[in-house]
Amino acid sequence: MLVKMAAAGICGSDLHLLDAPGNVFPFDPPFTLGHENAGYVSRVGAGVTRFSEGEPVLAASTSSCGYCEQCRLGWDNYCLDSVSVESRMMTMRVRGIGFDGGLAEYVTVPERELVHLGTLSPSVAAPLADAGATSYHAVRTVLADLRPGATAVVIGAGGLGSYAIQYLRLLSPARVIAVDRSLARRNYVRELGADLTVAAGEKAREEILDVCNGAHAVLDFCGAEDTLKLAGDIVKPRGAVVVPGIAFGTLPFGWGGDSAQRPVQSVSGFYSQRSCRSGPAGRAGQDTGGCGCL
Repeated sequence: MLVKMAAAGICGSDLHLLDAPGNVFPFDPPFTLGHENAGYVSRVGAGVTRFSEGEPVLAASTSSCGYCEQCRLGWDNYCLDSVSVESRMMTMRVRGIGFDGGLAEYVTVPERELVHLGTLSPSVAAPLADAGATSYHAVRTVLADLRPGATAVVIGAGGLGSYAIQYLRLLSPARVIAVDRSLARRNYVRELGADLTVAAGEKAREEILDVCNGAHAVLDFCGAEDTLKLAGDIVKPRGAVVVPGIAFGTLPFGWGGDSAQRPVQSVSGFYSQRSCRSGPAGRAGQDTGGCGCL
């Protein structure tokens, strides 16, 4: 299908691509940037049944086959065409990152990767293709763990983290704690529904554990060494750590280790995932994350 673009978000990933040295990513230019894309259907191809010309639509940021086991389960962002089972790493099948995206007058999108917008304006909806959807998938991963009385910690209260805080408030009964270095961001997410905000730094672990006996879920939208260490230190035994952030930090797991390590039920990133159920001193780890899709 051919979509006439009306709005495209600019993501931090776009800036990383512009600044990245050669041979860092598994693709070569040229391609057009833009992975948060919304517009209007301009032309439909043969076999299209769900859309008609003129409809406002949002394009999923990732591209998936629709047939593999992951896609049939609704986990298109884990599509086996996009994630290497051998290396556990993504192959970057992201519209605007590796193949042509929406920073152009038109973009082509398969029917299954478009979402009806109804009365929602494309200019409002465009960031939902990545920032909104990645955060939603992060929250959806842990909803079963967030019963009344549970605590969820969001590390990084920027664009994606602020979406996650709103989803947690709307979809779960959990107490929500936000961690960020910026006072302005901490004040802002209090308005969005965070119950408590904590300044990132040496005292963050102590402040969080003072108000809860460990978090049932930690969503790390930074993914750096220090934030992943904090996640491992504050997660409750059999809690979950989700890592949408891509700062190439690591969180080791295994038997033994110092007494600060806490056993967790699972750790997941958004293009590769590993889960484990650990013993008394175990700690699960994951060193990568990425975008979600609608």
